[in-house]
Amino acid sequence: MLRTMMFVGILLAAGPAWAGCYDYTDPAALQSAPRAEICVSGACETTAIQFECGNANGATVAYQNGWRVDYAGDADPVVTAPDGKPLEDRTALVCRDIDADACRFG
Repeated sequence: MLRTMMFVGILLAAGPAWAGCYDYTDPAALQSAPRAEICVSGACETTAIQFECGNANGATVAYQNGWRVDYAGDADPVVTAPDGKPLEDRTALVCRDIDADACRFG
């Protein structure tokens, strides 16, 4: 058993960086998507996380209504609106958790 654990540890240490994603819309998902209310300039919409991915270089969280947050290193997160354009004025955005840890706007 100890030999097996050491072998697996060596393989993992020598292998490439690992990335992971969780797709809440997958029928095999083990938990329901965390829900949030996202408001921009007073216009609010209830949504849920669609997927989240992360690796050593950054992370992405996408919401079912089209909002997206991309993290890269120490830089501020880039928030992309449903129309595909980066949100310039982040002070106009308010996110409220409906379920725990649903707002990921940094």
